[in-house]
Amino acid sequence: MSSEERVRELCTELLAAQDDDAAVMRIAPILRQALHEHCERLRKMVLLDFPPPPGSDVATD
Repeated sequence: MSSEERVRELCTELLAAQDDDAAVMRIAPILRQALHEHCERLRKMVLLDFPPPPGSDVATD
């Protein structure tokens, strides 16, 4: 499963559970982590496709 698919799945679960506080509290941190991982993956893809110019100070963490 791709990171994008995982984020979609978790968003669907979160919306379905919006009336269940316990489920929301369980799903929200997992979704947050999945979003973080997806963003990091996208940043790495962009850096591979568009490397920064030599001598530039670009954070890659």
